[in-house]
This record gives sequence, C-alpha cells and structure tokens, in this order.
Amino acid sequence: GGLLLPASAELFVAPISDQMLELRLGFWSQVKQLYGVDMSCLESFATRCLMGHSEIVVQGLSGEDVLARPQCFAQLELARTGLEQELEAGVGGRFRFSCYGSAPMHGFAIWFQVTFPGGDSEKPLVLSTSPFHPVTHWKQALLYLNEPVQVEQDTDISGEITLLPSRDNHRLLRVLLRYKVGDQEEKTKDFAMED
Repeated sequence: GGLLLPASAELFVAPISDQMLELRLGFWSQVKQLYGVDMSCLESFATRCLMGHSEIVVQGLSGEDVLARPQCFAQLELARTGLEQELEAGVGGRFRFSCYGSAPMHGFAIWFQVTFPGGDSEKPLVLSTSPFHPVTHWKQALLYLNEPVQVEQDTDISGEITLLPSRDNHRLLRVLLRYKVGDQEEKTKDFAMED
C-alpha cells in the first residue's frame, strides 16, 4: 500500500469582472479628457485584442472580481482506478449562477482546491487557489468572453464547462465552455493553453 498526495481535488468556476482589464479597455475613451486626443475609436479594437482570443489566461484575481457564488463543477478522487481514462474523456459539469450586483462580466475564472489527508489525529490540509484565498503561483485560469456583457443583480448565468487534454500536447488543457447570460442566446467558446 501507499499514499497518493494530494488525495482529492475539486474544480471551481465563477463569473468575473476583471477590474484591471476594465481599466485597460476604458483607457481609450479617457485619452481625450487626459490629453486632448480622441482615441475612443480604438476601444473596440482593444476589446478584440484583449478578449477576442481563445487563450486560457493565467492571472491572479481578488474576491472582489467574482460576480456570483463559485460552484464546484468536478470532484476527483486522485487514487481511484480509471481516473486517467476519465480525464482523457474530459472532466466537467454544469453550472448556474445568480449575480451579486451590477458590473461588466468579462468571462469566467476556474481554479482548484486539493486535500492532503492528515494523520490519525490531524485534520486534512486543504490547499486552495481560490481568489478568496492568498495568491499561489497557480493563480486562476481566466476564460474571457469575446466582449463584456453587462450583468445586474440576480442576472442568471448558466452553462457547462469541460476540461480536456490538448490535441497537440497531452500536458496542456483545452476548455470547452457553453454559457448563457440572462435572456441572451447561448454561446460556445473553445479555449486552449499556450506553450
């Protein structure tokens, strides 16, 4: 017998409003006031450059950036037989959120939490990469929408998320995201990690 550490992992997702991204996007409409030159025509170009890609962005957020209560979309017992085949087929789940307040929604953040079992009398040790906990070098994985979507208090967001191995490199991930915000039509976006 042996011991596999960590013993389990949970994967979480939440809608986000990225405050730093919002500052970068809003800069172009403020240039005229600051410097007397109207650069607002570049705001849509900046939005396409910063959000209109399908790359998974690894970046730290704060809890203030989270727009709704995070949801666990997958739980993995890491010592279980058959886990490798399950991961190859994809791991994921459905989600449904109700937003806390009014903000531009830029996308979704995903993160993990792992549990290390304690000894006979010790509590398990939990390592979380949540934006509500101190930052780790893993940070969070951000999945940006193509453009911001304004959400209000109690806006419903629903969908499904699936993590798969990359087609090109088994060490990298793909994320398939299907989501619906309020009364808008359902959208799908396929994200990939870059080398």
